[in-house]
Amino acid sequence: MTLSDCVLGCLVTILLAAGGTVASAGESKDLLLSDSLEQGETIPDGWEQGAKLNGVEYIYDRNTGSDGKRSLSIRKTAQRYFPIAAWWRRLDHTGDAPAVHLSAQVKADKATKAVLDFTFRDAGKNDLGHAWVKYIAPEQTDESLTHDWKTYEGTVAIPANTAEIIVGLQMYGPGQVWFDEIKVRYADEVPSEEKSEPAPGASASTDKSMKSRTADEEPVEYEAAVGSGAPARYLLVPPAKEAATPENGFPLVLVMPGGDGSADFHPFVRFISDTVLHEKYVVAQPLAPSWVVWPTKNSIDRMTSTEDLLKAVIDDIASKHKIDRSRVYAVCWSSSGPAVYASLLQKESPLAGALIAMSVFKPDQLPPVKNAAGRKVYLLHSPNDQVCPYWMAEKARDEFQKAGVAVRLETYKGGHGWQSGSVSHIGKALEWLDENADTP
Repeated sequence: MTLSDCVLGCLVTILLAAGGTVASAGESKDLLLSDSLEQGETIPDGWEQGAKLNGVEYIYDRNTGSDGKRSLSIRKTAQRYFPIAAWWRRLDHTGDAPAVHLSAQVKADKATKAVLDFTFRDAGKNDLGHAWVKYIAPEQTDESLTHDWKTYEGTVAIPANTAEIIVGLQMYGPGQVWFDEIKVRYADEVPSEEKSEPAPGASASTDKSMKSRTADEEPVEYEAAVGSGAPARYLLVPPAKEAATPENGFPLVLVMPGGDGSADFHPFVRFISDTVLHEKYVVAQPLAPSWVVWPTKNSIDRMTSTEDLLKAVIDDIASKHKIDRSRVYAVCWSSSGPAVYASLLQKESPLAGALIAMSVFKPDQLPPVKNAAGRKVYLLHSPNDQVCPYWMAEKARDEFQKAGVAVRLETYKGGHGWQSGSVSHIGKALEWLDENADTP
C-alpha cells in the first residue's frame, strides 16, 4: 500500500510561501525546507494531515510557537500506540546527496511517544522505506514527557533511486506535542551516533546478528486485491523447489513484525523460515501500510483493515500454492499483536491459531474472546518487559481459558524484544499450534 493510498489519494503541492520555503536557485543547495509554519488558513501551506482517527486531534495552533505565533500539534487521547497520527510534507529530491538532516523545535505535554520521520519514494511513487530520525519519549516507559520548546534533530541515509522525501511529524502514544521551525537539509554522511537511533518499541538488546542473516535471493513482493481500496502487499517465502506438496496442502505461516511492520524486517523473517521453521511451511510477510501500522476494523474506518488484508493475502497465496486452510497461523509481536488478536477473534477467521509475543491485550477494543473457540493462542512474553506490561499477557491467558479457548503462556528473560534464545520459542509455538489444534 503506498503513502497516497494511506491518506485517501490526497496529492500535496509544495507551496512556496514565506512561512515555509523550499530551496531555490538562489539558496544553499543543501537546504530543502525551512518552515516556521506561519502561512496558511486551516492548515499551513504545503502540509497535510494523516488519516482521521478516533481519539486524535490535528491542530494548527495559531497561539503557540517557538519563534513566531504558530505551530503544528497532535493531541491523542486514545490509550494506544497504533494507528499512528501524523502531519507530513513532500519534498522533491534530486542529486546524489548521501544523507538528509531534519531538525525541529518540539514542545511536549504528557507525551508518551512521538517521532520525527522520513519516508523515501522513487519516481514511480513506490515506497523505498523510511527512517526514524529522532525518537521523542520519556526515559522510562511508564512515564510521560513534558517540556517547553526543545530542539530535536538527526541525520539518516537516503536510499538509492529516491525522488521524493516525505517529512513526517508522528504521534504514537497519548499526550500532546507541538512542532515548529522545521528544517531539512542535505548532509555529507550519517554521523555514527545517529545510526543507532532506536525505533519506537524496539529493544536495544535484540540480537542483531539474527537480522543480518538472509537468503541469497531477493524477496518477491506481491499484491492481493482487497474488495475496495488499495491492494494488500506481502513478501512470500515459497516452499523449497524439491519439497513434495502434502496431500492437504502446505501449512501457511503469516509473520507480522512489530515496529512499523515494513519490509526492513524481511531478513529476520527469512531467518525464522530457514532456521526455525525448517522450510516446513509456506511463509509470508504481510506489509503494514506506511502511515497507519496494522489498522483494525475498530481503529480506523477508511482504510483496508488488517483483518481484510490477511484474508486477501491468504487467498492470493492459495492461488499460487496448495495451502491447507485448516493450518494457517500468524506469528506476530509488539505493534502487530492487537491486529492479530482482532483477526483471530472474528466469528469467521482465516486463522487457526497465532503466536502473539510481547504485545498488549485490550479486550474492550476487540471482538468477544469466545469467538476464538476451536482456535489456539500461544503467548510469549518477558516478565521484564517495560514496553508492553507482562500482566496483559496473563490477562489474555486468563480470558481465553475462561472462554474455553486453547491457550499457552511461555516466558523468557531479558525484556521487550527478541532476546537470545527467545526466537527458539517460535518453532515450539508452531509445533504446539499445529499438532494440538483440538486440545484446549
